[in-house]
Amino acid sequence: MNERTGTTGSAGTTGSAGTTGSAGTTSSAGVDEAAGVDEAAGIADRTPMAAAEAVVIMADADQRARRQFRVSHRVTFTIWGLGLLLGYGTTWLTARGQPPYGPDLATFAVVTFTKK
Repeated sequence: MNERTGTTGSAGTTGSAGTTGSAGTTSSAGVDEAAGVDEAAGIADRTPMAAAEAVVIMADADQRARRQFRVSHRVTFTIWGLGLLLGYGTTWLTARGQPPYGPDLATFAVVTFTKK
């Protein structure tokens, strides 16, 4: 029995339900098992992968993953900018037309110069 689920031999296949069919039939899992056997035979015929080839594949996968999961700072800055604009804009609109806060100049001068 092969390592794949439910396959026996290369001519007949046994699905997970236990039915045996001719080459190229699909099991109840929906996988073409004859193609899987041919693929496994092709892998066995090839020479093992060299370490340099594995490093290249891993580096390529790393670059693709970093590119895919990279955060766009343009979007982040746009969201923060709109939030600040809305916050300060709302504050400015609600305070518009009101007199400025704080003491007038005469009161400020009296408090500053009369301090002992």
